[in-house]
Amino acid sequence: MTLSLSETTADFAELLALVDKTSSKPVAPEINAITQAVRARFDASALAILGYGSCLRGENTEDTLVDLYVLVDSYANAHKGFFAGLANRLLPPNVYYQECAFDGRIVRCKYAVVSLDQLKRKVSPQTGNPYFWARFSQPAAVIFVRDEIARNEVIETLT
Repeated sequence: MTLSLSETTADFAELLALVDKTSSKPVAPEINAITQAVRARFDASALAILGYGSCLRGENTEDTLVDLYVLVDSYANAHKGFFAGLANRLLPPNVYYQECAFDGRIVRCKYAVVSLDQLKRKVSPQTGNPYFWARFSQPAAVIFVRDEIARNEVIETLT
């Protein structure tokens, strides 16, 4: 059976709506707190910050690291040093550690930095490496997004 273009378009629109709905669910306050701490490091270069993994499945954040992805507009804007940006472009993602105080305890996370354009290429059907798409084959949350244009691009990329 071959799907028509209108059926394929309708199916993709339905899938986009599902991904948008599931990725828009609120996250725990401590996840919001650590996200804001990470976001502060990136100033205006962060397009979006995504959460994924066990922290979204209700596991206690005291016993684990929160997993985040910071999607940036460019590596030059995101990194203070030339070599960090170059390394990020050549061997994405760069991975970092962050912690913050929340409600009398420390919340810890590891966050990966990748440009949205590079993520789009790495999760496309043409990629030969499952590193990126495997992370987002599980539930993900769009915790921060710069604007509606970035939101639409992120949802399409996750889809």
